Amino acid sequence: MDAIQISAPAKVNLILRVLGRRLDGYHDIQSLMVVIDLTDELTVRPTNDSQIKLDISGIDLDAGPTNLIYRAAKAFIERFKTPSGVAIHLKKRIPLAAGLGGGSSDAAAVLAALASISGIRDRGALFEIAAGLGADVPFFLFGHSAKAEGIGEKLYPCNVAPNIPILIANPGVPISTKEVYQNLNMSLTKKGFTDNFPTLVGSARHAASVLTNDLEGYVLQKYADVAKLKEYFIGAGALGSLMSGSGSSVFGVFENHEDAVKIAEILREKAGLFAQCCVTLGEDFPGPWHIWKK
Repeated sequence: MDAIQISAPAKVNLILRVLGRRLDGYHDIQSLMVVIDLTDELTVRPTNDSQIKLDISGIDLDAGPTNLIYRAAKAFIERFKTPSGVAIHLKKRIPLAAGLGGGSSDAAAVLAALASISGIRDRGALFEIAAGLGADVPFFLFGHSAKAEGIGEKLYPCNVAPNIPILIANPGVPISTKEVYQNLNMSLTKKGFTDNFPTLVGSARHAASVLTNDLEGYVLQKYADVAKLKEYFIGAGALGSLMSGSGSSVFGVFENHEDAVKIAEILREKAGLFAQCCVTLGEDFPGPWHIWKK
């Protein structure tokens, strides 16, 4: 079979509520996760040598057995006993340790590509593998903006309008998700599931009105660069601004795409930051889910 080329999109959390710590050490959450058009690009090609080969361009990143892409390929091959190996090339665009889900999206893309190559249609097994790799990986297989519950593995469709301008900026400060959760003051978070969770976000103003992230408090206090970015976005005319996931990326919701593009250029040229004007994606985006369904 020929190689499969696949786009792996980033995500932002319009809502991230942490409801409590579980007995297994994870945290129950309630989140609204939205895919955006900032993507990594992967090429996945079956081989005859029973090996997993991964090479990466665009960033200096370990391509060995600890890499989440490698682990995803290994887990798939072991689960389905596929006889062939795989060669994977990753063109990395999404910043690392940035709260944008890039590694999880890459892993989901590899699972989807391998399922397509192997003719696997066992949805339950594929999502089981995804959940074992990381809390966000099932979302990127889901193929829809979603309300996530549990540790992120329980997914329910939410309709978010496409083409809402989202300006992403990253201060270049990697933040450990484990560190953020360990320092989370649970007494300050909102306990219990919210029944009136939005199932439709129809505009930029609506998206800005729901922005919530229980993980922000600790990060904004400890990492001044993250706090400054959020303040800058609001001062520059964003309808709302939020840290995505556990950071360190900050995003602003804008009504006008051209305004967001200009601000991204300023942040890149004058501050030397990663800054990208993106838009929310609809279901027609050819991401991992579409490859899998072919």
